Amino acid sequence: VPRPGQAAPEVLRRITALDDVEALEWSSDSRLLLCVQLKRATAEVFSLEDEAWSCRLNEGVAGMVHAAFAPDARHVLTVADFQLHITVWSLADQPQRCIEAPKLASAAGVTFSADGQFLAVLHRRECKDSVAVYSASAQSNWQQLAHFGVASRDAEEIAWSPRNDAIAVRDSSIEYLVLLYSPGTGNLLGRYSAYENALGARCLAWDPTGDFLAVGSFDPVVRVLNSVSWRPVAECVHDAAVPAAAPFLVLADGPTEDAENAATPANEAAAGAAAPQRRFRLVKPDARRERPRAGVPSLAWSVDGAYLASRDEEKPCVVWIWSPAQLAPVAVLEFPAKVATFKWHPARPALAVAWGQPFADLWEPTAKTQSALRRLAPLPASVPADGPDPPAWAEPVLGLRWADDGTALALLGRAQAAFALVDPSCAGPTV
Repeated sequence: VPRPGQAAPEVLRRITALDDVEALEWSSDSRLLLCVQLKRATAEVFSLEDEAWSCRLNEGVAGMVHAAFAPDARHVLTVADFQLHITVWSLADQPQRCIEAPKLASAAGVTFSADGQFLAVLHRRECKDSVAVYSASAQSNWQQLAHFGVASRDAEEIAWSPRNDAIAVRDSSIEYLVLLYSPGTGNLLGRYSAYENALGARCLAWDPTGDFLAVGSFDPVVRVLNSVSWRPVAECVHDAAVPAAAPFLVLADGPTEDAENAATPANEAAAGAAAPQRRFRLVKPDARRERPRAGVPSLAWSVDGAYLASRDEEKPCVVWIWSPAQLAPVAVLEFPAKVATFKWHPARPALAVAWGQPFADLWEPTAKTQSALRRLAPLPASVPADGPDPPAWAEPVLGLRWADDGTALALLGRAQAAFALVDPSCAGPTV
């Protein structure tokens, strides 16, 4: 556990699992830890408070491809191989609930409402998609509340509105189609398609109020839909170049991947141009791939809904931060190497970005310069009492995970993890 004022994280408990752990998840109350071992079709749950308590969930010959806590922290959902069924395990008593034939094993097709009271599951039977809504409470025994068909060819994602008044359905990438349904009645609330005869939408992201739905697609554009007419109120275009003197352009310092993959710092003034342009490194997608690496693969809103972060795969070293209120970018963060991931702070508009280095960079809006970056270096590892000092953390960061209160950030490598402390009272070094 990383704590402010400590030189290294404190080890509270060491847990030995049955086999190699392929995924870890904390319960919502931080009292239980889920260790997923897919090769054994097993998930183990350990208590941080009671070392004598643990439980083991096994799917048997059906196999297991996914496991996760329910929002109430007292139920675990496991998905059998080939999406045969979802098993809802109660950690308080013996009864189990099976939900047959989910279409997808991931959170894209098995998702809880914002308040944790309802579960939506995407199904496909007889070549037709449908959505089932269940009550996510032990008292109702996870009873099905609604079931309705959706007008998609091959849906790939469903997403609850934060107000629980709509479920967004994203169709396959073959065509651009986003459908909005009422979870209680199954009525079609809206339908949106930006274009035809090209690869379509890639991802969805609701803003925290439920007033807007951002849609990323295979073209370099994010479209922000309003929840009244389900039509765009803003289109965020990821341009190949921006003015070199633009106040929103932020350049990060650090080592490049190599000469071929480094960002191109070309401040070129074309003939007759009013100002030099900062041209980003472009990576052309492979048209021979079934799903070419193009367009916007990930979106994320800040906790207050004031900012929207996005990334375009054709410009892999750049993160764009938009203000839907201003209909313009407030920051364009260019890094020397490819961006691996980004995560918003859970309590304030601050964005952590990992780009293959053994640290993360944190962007925050400031009153003076609109944008600033500071480096989040990992804490040194705990020193064992009877062993040599551990080596310094040098593993490239590929994933990020915030603590609930935002005081610490987990830096996840391929085989190891480290922690960085975030002190809100200290601005830290600016890159």
